[in-house]
Amino acid sequence: MILSFRSEVNVLKNSNLLVKEEITVKAARIKIKRGIFRDYPLNYTDHKGNLQQVDFQLKRVLKDGNPEPYHLVNKEGHILVYIGKNNVFLSPGIYTYTIEYLTSNHIQFGSNSDSIYYNVTGNNWDFIIEKVELLFKIPGASTHGIKLEEVLIANHPVNNQQYIREEYSEAVKLVVPQGVSGRKGFSVKIAWPKEIIKQPTTFEKILGHITLNQHIKIALIWTLVLLIFYYTMWDYVGRDPQRGIIIPQLEPPRNLSPSALAYIYNMGFDDKLVSAAIINLAAKGYLTIIEKDGDYTLKENAYVESITLYPEEEKIVSRIFNSKGTFLIDVSSRYIMNSVREAVKLSLQMNFEKNYFNDNFRYFFPGILISIVAMVHVYYFLNNEIILFTMIWFSAWTIGCSLGAYRRIIPSFASCSLFVRVVNLLLALPFFGAEMFAIWILWQVVGTSLSMITLATIIIHAIFYQLMKAPTRLGRKIMDEIEGLKMYLSYAENERLKKMRLPDASKERFEKYFPYAFVFGLENEWSKNMTLELAKVSGASEHHHTNICGPDWYSSTSSRPFDTNSFCSSFSSVVSSVSAPQSSSSSGNSGGGGGGSGSGGGGGGGW
Repeated sequence: MILSFRSEVNVLKNSNLLVKEEITVKAARIKIKRGIFRDYPLNYTDHKGNLQQVDFQLKRVLKDGNPEPYHLVNKEGHILVYIGKNNVFLSPGIYTYTIEYLTSNHIQFGSNSDSIYYNVTGNNWDFIIEKVELLFKIPGASTHGIKLEEVLIANHPVNNQQYIREEYSEAVKLVVPQGVSGRKGFSVKIAWPKEIIKQPTTFEKILGHITLNQHIKIALIWTLVLLIFYYTMWDYVGRDPQRGIIIPQLEPPRNLSPSALAYIYNMGFDDKLVSAAIINLAAKGYLTIIEKDGDYTLKENAYVESITLYPEEEKIVSRIFNSKGTFLIDVSSRYIMNSVREAVKLSLQMNFEKNYFNDNFRYFFPGILISIVAMVHVYYFLNNEIILFTMIWFSAWTIGCSLGAYRRIIPSFASCSLFVRVVNLLLALPFFGAEMFAIWILWQVVGTSLSMITLATIIIHAIFYQLMKAPTRLGRKIMDEIEGLKMYLSYAENERLKKMRLPDASKERFEKYFPYAFVFGLENEWSKNMTLELAKVSGASEHHHTNICGPDWYSSTSSRPFDTNSFCSSFSSVVSSVSAPQSSSSSGNSGGGGGGSGSGGGGGGGW
């Protein structure tokens, strides 16, 4: 049982509370075997119904006036202080435990006065508390300025017959001689004039929060280490060579394929490159794309031996065409299309990476290692497996969702119709909702500060994942040439090109450059420009032109005319969905609990 519970609360000038609790217990080696534990909630609901978080820094722990071993456990928004050693048992007797700690964000600052609604003992003790004492000190406030507004036991107001009030200089003392039940708790509401305690600014609150929470300080230091490491590596290997002068290019740079140019320009692979390679095969006359009810069939043309293929195109042809010379792109061909995707990716990687750019991905392994060490360090300090698991799980979940959006949703906006974009966004909503739910879980388990630091760490990884990619000098030169080609493909918007003598417009030129326009998301501009130019050549009015007729390599059972935007979004979506890789499935202590009335509170027990 608890013979007495004495709490001395000192309100400091910076609004922090310095609290000293002296808990005298009678141990009989039934529930109190090694010592006691004290439970301190880290959040509470204020008088306005807002959830508030408090800080907690343990200063010292004593038993009968002498330092006593202890360990901390962070458990679901509570700090548990276990006093004693696991392998040392107490002899039956009376012991006085002293717990001194610093805490903040308990004071409610009002317009006319400031106040505190403080749960002294907590509502979740295993024992009856035979006597309760509270000494509340406010330096600079006279006893007449301290107003005791409410005293509660078990969250119910009590009359002044149930407690004794004593006044001292700058302090008030309350005594409950008959004690309280361990499950009821003892709370007070005290107010005092304004200007006695300084209300901290937002910056002071943040600084004080970091100062009082060692694990936040540790997490911030590791985040800074990660940022310095990535910046140093980026400065060493990730800075891009200086851009050159952009000159319009009327021919594909270096006679490279559309997929190769996009791979170099984006310094990486995406599923659109497979579609671009297939369309380029069609534009060169190697195959015909046949559309029927939204399904696409590739038909190998006759007499194609003389057509020169790019390496990635050879990989496609060798995998999709059988003796029949046709190939249907649907779920039944998923395995083949996945092998096509991987073959195209490997071919582009082997032929163009290193020579034209470096992804510098190897520098991410030390960065990931730094994050892992940081999580383990925070876990070691808090000794909470739930927090460690939640941080790792949330990081993995967020990275997975981000990669999915980066690879599937964001690229589609460059070439999809408005309808397809809306559909993609609707399909993404469940994942966005799941991410918001994951953030909520992270916030509930690890708190606001660690949640924000975890998110910041993920963002740092994501930013430097892009920044670390760097073109070589040769790659930078080709990128400048690609910019010139893109300028030509969208020349209707460029005054400089309008003054140049451009090659004569023809359907053959439209078809030749269509794959290049497609891979850079400029197919609509290219189609519009060529339609205008062909209208001029034929003598038709620019105000009465129609969309360019369908290319010779495209056939459809639909009676509708060829629509550039519709074809590109539909064909790219089908190829990407079919070729995308498939994911494979594959201690019992008593006590604890809520904070009771106002801040403070908690409870405790024996162990």
